[in-house]
Amino acid sequence: MKDALLKDLINNGFDFLERAIQQFKAEPKYSVINFCAAIEILLKARLMHEHWSLVIAVKDHPDIEKFKKGDFKSINFNDLVPRIESVTGEKISPDIQKCFKALANHRNKMVHFFHEAHTHAKKEKLLEEIAVEQSSGWFFLRRLLSGWGDVFGDYRDRISSINASMKEHDIYLETVFSRITPEIALAKSNGAIFRDCTRCKKAASEENKLTEYLFNCKCRVCLFQEYLLKTPCGDDDCDGLLEIIEGDTEVCCTACNEPIDKDHLSDLLDTDSVGTDNYADYTPRNCAMCSTPNEVIEHHAYYICKECFYITDEIAGCGWCNELQIGGGDLEMSEYSGCEFCDGLAGHHRND
Repeated sequence: MKDALLKDLINNGFDFLERAIQQFKAEPKYSVINFCAAIEILLKARLMHEHWSLVIAVKDHPDIEKFKKGDFKSINFNDLVPRIESVTGEKISPDIQKCFKALANHRNKMVHFFHEAHTHAKKEKLLEEIAVEQSSGWFFLRRLLSGWGDVFGDYRDRISSINASMKEHDIYLETVFSRITPEIALAKSNGAIFRDCTRCKKAASEENKLTEYLFNCKCRVCLFQEYLLKTPCGDDDCDGLLEIIEGDTEVCCTACNEPIDKDHLSDLLDTDSVGTDNYADYTPRNCAMCSTPNEVIEHHAYYICKECFYITDEIAGCGWCNELQIGGGDLEMSEYSGCEFCDGLAGHHRND
């Protein structure tokens, strides 16, 4: 029963996604509504893969017969990612969550009231805005689906077909890029540095220096933001650079082609003054994004995981194990539920 219903749910999600792409030019409002519905359904499919009852709202008592008939209240869109993370132990990037919530917000305006963009913007301008939104949404959704191979592995051909259909959006992204090219040229003449955007591939991602080695890059086309590390090579005889985009661990020196020396990077970037005199006061810093303990270094006002190069300016402490963590989301209830690296009070009692 579960496999058949899960298959129907996944196919329904892809149906909405394909419909959204078909409506992109002719019916942009409905394209946004259907695109957001597709994301919601496919996230529910990830939950249902674990157990059918997980897609039911907390206040609704799970009933298998009602579930088969579709007679139940499903989980709210905003609760999907937190439940996926708590049930599977996986961590979903804050950038992905921010993108999906923005899409959901636009969808809600259209369905429950009206969206100001549809009352004032010219159609071509509106299409450009939607192209940016949907390109961002598909970029992140495709990344999730690829990582969930045990759930969506049988749908690779359909995912590839949808990706090909999204190419029409590139026309509008190219239009945005063409329109702002003079703006980028002026910024370059004033000393700004641009690089190819990881998401839309346009040379419109502007580097903004945060520290001697850390930069924030924001694309002026698709608005994607990411961190960049630019550090000297670990070889003293080489004057090349390592350019590490957040999450990229397969980086080599631009000059000698030597791979990352993580000890060298740690020595270069770590600004925390931990030594033999105050080591007893040191609190381990873990990375929930790659589930690696004690590999996070402090770099001025930022935190960098040496294992997966997740970078953030936010860190939180677990209420049970008292260790610090990046990429783990809200730890408000961690004293009871624990964190990525402990089971909390609930786990402690369970093991008694």
